[in-house]
Amino acid sequence: MGEGNRIGGEPSACLHQPHDKLFKLAFGDRPTAISLFRTFLPEKFTRHLDWRTAALQPGSYVDREFKAMHSDILYRVKSHDSEALLYILFEHQTTEDPWLALRLLSYQVRIWNDYRKAQPHARVLPIVIPLVLAQTRRNWTSSTRFSSLFPTGKDGQSDHAACIPDFTFQLIQLATLPFDQIVGTPLGVAVLRVMKAARMNALLSEQVWDIAVLENLTLDEYEVIVRYILGTDLDRNAVKNKIASLSSERLRTKAMSVADQLRLEGKQEGEQIGVLVGSIQTLQRVLGKPVTSVDVLLKRSVDQLRRQHALLQRQLR
Repeated sequence: MGEGNRIGGEPSACLHQPHDKLFKLAFGDRPTAISLFRTFLPEKFTRHLDWRTAALQPGSYVDREFKAMHSDILYRVKSHDSEALLYILFEHQTTEDPWLALRLLSYQVRIWNDYRKAQPHARVLPIVIPLVLAQTRRNWTSSTRFSSLFPTGKDGQSDHAACIPDFTFQLIQLATLPFDQIVGTPLGVAVLRVMKAARMNALLSEQVWDIAVLENLTLDEYEVIVRYILGTDLDRNAVKNKIASLSSERLRTKAMSVADQLRLEGKQEGEQIGVLVGSIQTLQRVLGKPVTSVDVLLKRSVDQLRRQHALLQRQLR
């Protein structure tokens, strides 16, 4: 499909979002995504799909302002006489958004416009099936039907129904999905359990550190999951004890290695920040600009500091 309506060039800050990395790791994996679709989409939606043709599509359709809260993936799948586009939106914010259906509609329109540009001779549009993976803390109460955003008459009908576009998105509520009912590939099960546990403050639970599941992951997949867990505000001693208690030497050794890498990376990043802060203030003084306080600069990311430093260097030349 074309690039016309995609939100291209994802900012580096988004690419480094731990939620986004975890989501893309799992559902960028074709067998894991197919398992999710087959488990959570109604059979009437999927019975004519040829899963052998499922192909991950590049890019993202999420508005830039929501990049920190949403991640998305699109698959293209052929059916008997046409094709369908299966769209997964990962909602990793703590509260539900009652306007989600409206944003989903805008994402679908972007997908269709991309399709038209890629297939200029097409005379019909493919069905877009939206599936929302919600990481909210509580049960989702808002309607999943787009038309519910419009007022209705006393009889529950609208006199303007013919003017209202309508669709229903499928919803996976991790908050209400029991751990033992999370099924799929080992990677999918592990990631969904972590996503659920993150909202329950249960990242050190046995369900997350289930050796029977984790042993079936590659070490690269396992590392992304461990990095996600270690990047949260968990008690360091509790994490250390959990890792030490793992019965699998392979998993225990890898987790300890990742923890050591993170400590080293944290130290190196701290040193980089210190150098950048000092250099930025020096450049501001040389250029006769107001000097930003250390407290303000320390609230910025390394990438933000680098961009500010580069801008000041250009102004100095």
